[in-house]
Amino acid sequence: MNKELKTFQEFRNEISIIELAVANGYHIVRNAGLKYPVLKNNTTGDKIIIVNAQSTSNQGYFNPRDDKDKGTLINFVHYRLGTLFPMMSGQTDAKSINAILYDYLRLPISKRNRLLEKTTSIIKHYQERKFILPGWITPLNDTSYLQSRRINDKTIFDEIFNGRIFNASVGGFCNIGFPYYDKNDHIIGCELRNTDFKKMLSGSDRSNSVWHSNLPENLESVILTESPIDALSYHQLKGKKDSMYVSFGGSVSDKQLDLLNEVFSSIKENPNFKYYSAVDNDAMGRIYTEKFGNSLHKLVVEDFPRNKDYNEEL
Repeated sequence: MNKELKTFQEFRNEISIIELAVANGYHIVRNAGLKYPVLKNNTTGDKIIIVNAQSTSNQGYFNPRDDKDKGTLINFVHYRLGTLFPMMSGQTDAKSINAILYDYLRLPISKRNRLLEKTTSIIKHYQERKFILPGWITPLNDTSYLQSRRINDKTIFDEIFNGRIFNASVGGFCNIGFPYYDKNDHIIGCELRNTDFKKMLSGSDRSNSVWHSNLPENLESVILTESPIDALSYHQLKGKKDSMYVSFGGSVSDKQLDLLNEVFSSIKENPNFKYYSAVDNDAMGRIYTEKFGNSLHKLVVEDFPRNKDYNEEL
C-alpha cells in the first residue's frame, strides 16, 4: 500500500532551505549579513538571505537582486526549476518540486548528516554573533554637541542619564553615542549623533531595542520620545521625578512596543503609572501616539510640544 504524498508543509518541517542550498553548491558568506545568513552559489552567482534560520518549518529566504524571488523552501525550488533544479518533462511545477524534494530525502544518511552539520554550523554562527561596543566608544566627557542643542550639563549629568550617554570619537570628530537596550538591558545597538550627522552603528538591532534612561526606584511614568535628544530636552524643560525616558530612534516598530509591554507589564503596585507620549507635534507623531494607545497595556497621556519637537522648545 502506497504512503500518502507529503504536503509542502511537511517537506518544510523536514528540510531546511540552508540544507538544500548547501547540497546544491551554495556556501555561507561569512563576512556578509549582520543578522541573517547569506548564502551564495559561485557557479550561478545566485545569492539568498535566510530569515528565521533557527526554525526549519518557518524558514524563509529572499533574493536581494530580485524582489519576486522570495518565500519558503517551496518557492526556493520553484524559482530555480530549469536552472539549478531539473524540470520534469510533461510535469507540472508542483510535481517537479515534489520529485526534487523526495529525491533529496532519499540521500544516504551519511550525506544528509554532513549537510545537517553544515546547516547547524551556519545557524550557530549567527546565533552567537553579539553586538559589542567598539573601543572608541568611551565614557561621556565632551558634551559640546549636546551643548549646541541647548542641553545643559545639569541635565546631561543628571543621575537619571548616568551611563546612558557616551562619547564616540571617529575620524577626528567627537560624537555622542546613545546605546540601545533589549528587554534584558543588554546593549544591542548604538546611535551616533553630531551636527548634521545621525547613524546607527553597523550591527545594531534597532527594531528590537530602545534607548532609555535609568530606572528610578519608584517608577510612576515613562516618557516616550522619538529621539534621545528629545528625551534630554523634555527632562530639562519639565522633567518629573520618578520618571523614565524611552526613545525609539525614529520610527516605532511593533517589536519595540512588545518590548515595553514585556518590561513594564509587571508594574501593578503603582496604580498611577502611565505613559506620556512626548513625540513630535506632527501627523506622524499623532500616528505614533495612536499606536501607543492601541498597543501598550497602560494609560497613555498626550504631551506634545508646542513646536515640532521638545528640542525646538529649548
